[in-house]
Amino acid sequence: MDLGLDGATIVVAGGTSGMGRGAADSFAADGARVAVFARSLPDLDATASALAELASPDAVGLPADLFDHASASESFRSSLAQIPDVDENDLHDIMRYIGENFDNKVHLDRAAQASEIGPVIAFLASARNTYTTGANVNVDGGSDFT
Repeated sequence: MDLGLDGATIVVAGGTSGMGRGAADSFAADGARVAVFARSLPDLDATASALAELASPDAVGLPADLFDHASASESFRSSLAQIPDVDENDLHDIMRYIGENFDNKVHLDRAAQASEIGPVIAFLASARNTYTTGANVNVDGGSDFT
């Protein structure tokens, strides 16, 4: 399934294990350039190699303790040169926005386009969806209407 990620630059926090690794693998398999942040250097190296084999030849593993804000900020700053197409100002804006709005829903305040809902339906019906069963997937632009 082509998710339109070929050539996109994706940064995954905690991307060496669990759900973060699953996301990193999926992004890489679809051709995205993937950078993963985590604490363990050996795991970062192994993950970057595995992502490169999947279809992300520029994959990079970057050390960061994401539980320590100062450490995470410094890691992001020092590693920007290794992540193509990520602007430092954009990254700081994203980090600030997440910090300020972590508990707030974002309402897009507009009706969805069919082209925004169709891909979700196609994924749920696809062979790529091997674990979602009996779930409600809200594609509602943050409106929470039912």
